[in-house]
Amino acid sequence: MINRRFHRAFTLLELVIVLAIIATMIIVVAPYASRSNEGLQLNNQMQEFANTLRYAIDYAETNGKQVRFVMDTNRNFFYLETVDENGVFSIMPTSIGREKPFNSNCTIMNIDGFEMEGQSYFLLFNPTKEWPTANFTILGEDFKKTLNIITKTISIKDNV
Repeated sequence: MINRRFHRAFTLLELVIVLAIIATMIIVVAPYASRSNEGLQLNNQMQEFANTLRYAIDYAETNGKQVRFVMDTNRNFFYLETVDENGVFSIMPTSIGREKPFNSNCTIMNIDGFEMEGQSYFLLFNPTKEWPTANFTILGEDFKKTLNIITKTISIKDNV
């Protein structure tokens, strides 16, 4: 007598159905994943702005020198400048002061309290004068955040 064992395997139809379910789940979840990624990028950009501004305030206070936070909206860069003994501003040679690009997915808008020079907005931190009050908003595709600078306090607010 021949002993036959039956081996159970998936049919082609069952495999196609499972693949269709997985593809549908990916199509449904993908937009949410990309939206979440944009939110992270926007948060990182705001944190980088805030850290650079905090450094500018600390540097001006500690060294007694004027520091400018510059946003070059024409080239999409931001950086810090400090004044030399001749009263000329130049980019700070520190890693936090160097030129850094804006996130390409972000639009900067509602810039208040900044001075303008050409296509650049700047905020001057002068240790011998009153600290500035300013704000600006970064707009992503689905997210909006505002960074507020009030004297020496920097805060980030989510806008819905």
